[in-house]
Amino acid sequence: MKNVSGIYMVCVLLCFAAPTAGAQSETKCFRADWLQGARIINLRINGREVAGTFTVEGEGRGAGKYEFSGTRRGDALTVAFAGNRLPDVAPSEMRSLVWTLARDGGRELLRIKFRGRNYETNRYEDRLADFEPCEEAGYEAPAEGAGGADAISAIRRRYSAINRAPAKYRVVKKELSGFSTEGGELVAYLDGESVVKITATHFGETGRSFEEFYYWDGRLFFILHRRETYDEPMSGRVSKTAEERFYFNDGRLIRWLDSRGRAVAPGRGEYREAQARYLDVARRFVEGARSQKSTVEAPEPAP
Repeated sequence: MKNVSGIYMVCVLLCFAAPTAGAQSETKCFRADWLQGARIINLRINGREVAGTFTVEGEGRGAGKYEFSGTRRGDALTVAFAGNRLPDVAPSEMRSLVWTLARDGGRELLRIKFRGRNYETNRYEDRLADFEPCEEAGYEAPAEGAGGADAISAIRRRYSAINRAPAKYRVVKKELSGFSTEGGELVAYLDGESVVKITATHFGETGRSFEEFYYWDGRLFFILHRRETYDEPMSGRVSKTAEERFYFNDGRLIRWLDSRGRAVAPGRGEYREAQARYLDVARRFVEGARSQKSTVEAPEPAP
């Protein structure tokens, strides 16, 4: 009986230990494209143990790789960075070291809370950022002949430079008419006589939209478009938010990231339409900002 008991105990120990010892390791990569540069997370998951790197791309002082380790419990990852050195993602700030693996249809996302500036309200607020699988993120190269990655880096530098010191600009406000069903407002920021930024707010029955147009040496180089949908018509209560980004170089749209952060193919008809439409609107807004009129009128629709 003693030998049988001994064999039984060895079996119990091995049976319970085997799943942990034999847990398969898996790797995951998630990515988000921010205005200041890409943020890339590489994960190694071995049972309940997690380790990896958080890469900050760009030319700022925080660029580089940050190592972390931690544990996994269900879909929650609790991480700690080596030397307590959090990734420098300025002007945003990582607000939680508990990350969540989430599902969007058949896709897996990594969700992390950050605190950053909302340029529409000029306030800092917490928000959840979704990182997409690297192989599915759709971060295509800019359109051929458009300057490639150097052009995107230049756009990000200029965007940061313009937003760094908003108080130095002269502000001009105008009403918008005909651009949306419930009217809107245009605010232009001028450095001397040069328009460097224009924000346009459009109001509608089912929601509102915010557009930011950025100019360098008189030429459009970036547009940030944000759409807020109300839970009921005219309620003012936002139930859904979507954001798109448009990158321009030498009068051409070189990258369009849709509301899911995925690149729209340059060969599509809607890509060419967006380029023509936004170049026209950007020009009209500059002319309206410099005009003596108090209202910027939308063009008459083509017959």
